[in-house]
Amino acid sequence: MHVHLKLLKKLNKTNSKIYTVIFDKRKYYNDFDKNKLYNKLVGILAEHLKINSNLTVRIDRSKANTRDMEIFNKYFEKKLSLKNELKLKIFHSYSHEWNGLQIIDIIAWSYFQKYENQKSEFIDIIKLETKIIEAN
Repeated sequence: MHVHLKLLKKLNKTNSKIYTVIFDKRKYYNDFDKNKLYNKLVGILAEHLKINSNLTVRIDRSKANTRDMEIFNKYFEKKLSLKNELKLKIFHSYSHEWNGLQIIDIIAWSYFQKYENQKSEFIDIIKLETKIIEAN
């Protein structure tokens, strides 16, 4: 846990914003397979982002095959509604190969602790601008 706390404190020194989607897993889990659920939640997130410059997105390589990645990329780009002159690059990376994804996992875990276990000690450390999106 000490490492988590240390990383969350370091995160406050960055020029970052946090967007998180909170949802009732029981409500969605039966209606969607894992890939569709992931796409749906990322789509909800994308609709709330305001992008004014070229964008590079790096996501956890949770997709098992190239076809699933292509479906995700097209869906995400459609949901972002980027202006035509802006460029989007999407990379599917393994979290053990890119440290940024490990930090995102810690942030997600921290929100999980707050909403599932009523433990806000980790979220309370984060002082960055945060937007919480509740999926219905």
